[in-house]
Amino acid sequence: MYWIVQDCFSNEAGWADLLQILEAFGLPHSVHSIVPGTDELAPKAAPVGRVLAVGSYALRRVVRANNWTPGVFDLKDFTHADFWRHWDDRLLNAGTETELRSVCDTAEFRECDPFFLRPANDEKPFPGRLFTRAKFEEWSAKIARRAESRLHSVTRVMISAPREIYSEFRTWIIDGRAVTGSSYKLAGVLNTALPVDDEVTGFAEACARIWSPRRAFCLDIAKTPGGLKIVEANTINFAGFYAANVGRIVEAIEGLSES
Repeated sequence: MYWIVQDCFSNEAGWADLLQILEAFGLPHSVHSIVPGTDELAPKAAPVGRVLAVGSYALRRVVRANNWTPGVFDLKDFTHADFWRHWDDRLLNAGTETELRSVCDTAEFRECDPFFLRPANDEKPFPGRLFTRAKFEEWSAKIARRAESRLHSVTRVMISAPREIYSEFRTWIIDGRAVTGSSYKLAGVLNTALPVDDEVTGFAEACARIWSPRRAFCLDIAKTPGGLKIVEANTINFAGFYAANVGRIVEAIEGLSES
């Protein structure tokens, strides 16, 4: 596998680990930036054979322009409704999927203040967070006034009642196995030092056995008063490493067959 690595996360230790591991394993790779407003890399890339791109969501355009395979194990075509259909009440935020312009028409908006709102798919045009009704109306009005934005009135979103969360963990699922994991929040605050116990790993793998949207993806798990819940699934190519064992991720992805 030839690894295209975007130089956009130099302040995160996991990305330095990735480059060191690729070098240590003798795996072909190169580091690039994306020319602003284009689907071109600088310097230009000339990979041979199978290619995997790692970095920001902007790499989607680059992979598509170059027809690289596997390129990205992309989840952008899945929405909250797809996840709900397969994982049901294992999802933390089981709410209503709608368009941004219709949020005020939902039961959750009428009944909850604040409420939780997030994008319905993995394109992440905004981070999921709590809104009061007043803050949402102010925020959505600002979006409507912008000439250019990744957010539009028809952007699909998911709205739900707030949920209490004790701690949150990211697991890297490759061919149904949680090859590594990391905590990333404790009581809503960044924390990568918590151990990822067998309960979290076992729950993530059980969910992957029920359904896996791609052969490789990230599954974020929360410990809550109601037990373990899925926070969200993420495209593995664009997910932060936190304190994960990056070597295990590289080894598992390299072990994927072409089928």
